[in-house]
Amino acid sequence: MRREKLYLVDIVDAAKAISEFISGVTLEQFLGSDQLKSAVLYKLAIIGEAASKIS
Repeated sequence: MRREKLYLVDIVDAAKAISEFISGVTLEQFLGSDQLKSAVLYKLAIIGEAASKIS
């Protein structure tokens, strides 16, 4: 169970980071920023990887 808890922490942390990244950003700004899109995509990949480890 300890290991699964760490995956859940990773998911929550990544979701918080995404929220911070896009806070106050318009859709046009988001779509125009390769750096921002890459950062969000990276965090989504972390969420997906961690979620796949949870039973």
